[in-house]
Amino acid sequence: MSRLLALLAGWKGYAAAGLVSALLASGATGYATALSYRLTIVQMQRDQADANARDSQAALAGFVVQAGRIQSAAQALLGLQDGLGRQFDVISKDLQNAIKSHPLPSGCMPDDGRMRALRQAVAAANTAAGTKPGRAVPDAD
Repeated sequence: MSRLLALLAGWKGYAAAGLVSALLASGATGYATALSYRLTIVQMQRDQADANARDSQAALAGFVVQAGRIQSAAQALLGLQDGLGRQFDVISKDLQNAIKSHPLPSGCMPDDGRMRALRQAVAAANTAAGTKPGRAVPDAD
C-alpha cells in the first residue's frame, strides 16, 4: 500500500486521478446517452401505439356505420317481403273467391273480377321481378 502511495505521489497521482475521472465521465456520458436512446425508443413506441389505436378506432367506427347500414337494409327488405306477402295473399284470395263464386264453364271467357285478379297478380309479379338486383347494402347517403 505504501508503495502504491509512493507511485501516485507527484504528477503521476494527478495523471491517475485525471485518467480515473475521464473514465468515470466517459461511463456517465455513455450511460446518459443510453438512457436518452431508450427514452427516444419508448416515445416512438408510444407514438406508434397511439397511431395504431387511432387506426383501430377509425376501423371500428367504420364497422359500426356499415353494421347500421346492413341493419337498415335488412329492415327495409323485411318490410318489402311483408308487403309482397300480403299483396300475394290478397290476390290469391281474390282469385280463389272468383273461381268459387263464378266457376268458368268450358269454352267461356273469364269475367271481369277474374281478369282483374289475374291482372293484379301479373302486375305484382312483374313489379317484384322487375326490380333489378343491386348492391346487397345500399351506399350511404
